[in-house]
Amino acid sequence: IPVMSIVEETLEHIVTHSGDDPSIGMLASSAVQKISLYEHSAKQRGVSLHYPSASDQRAVMELINAIKAGRHSAAQIAQLEPILKALQSAGANCALLACTELSAVSSQITSPLPVLDAAEILARAIVKAARGD
Repeated sequence: IPVMSIVEETLEHIVTHSGDDPSIGMLASSAVQKISLYEHSAKQRGVSLHYPSASDQRAVMELINAIKAGRHSAAQIAQLEPILKALQSAGANCALLACTELSAVSSQITSPLPVLDAAEILARAIVKAARGD
């Protein structure tokens, strides 16, 4: 059984489709940054990663926890827009939902950046591999 990495598939997709100097604004749980889940593979590909400020990350975590509990609100989702603007100002040219809870609200996110969903990218790669494409 082949094993596919969400990190590898996501970064490969971004490098292939984003042109020169991919720079990603990361929306993820605090653990993703703490364990440097994407850093090694991003560095190998010349991809820059940008994370929210500490206060913005608290808002991201509040949303993630609210989604898990089934109690998220439109106002919490709307808080992502200024966070994404700050990531854009820091140099990000796309945003990555690197947390499966955020995938549940991806269609409700307003962003100045293209928003990519790591879970969706992995799912498409699995389908492609299963088809033999």
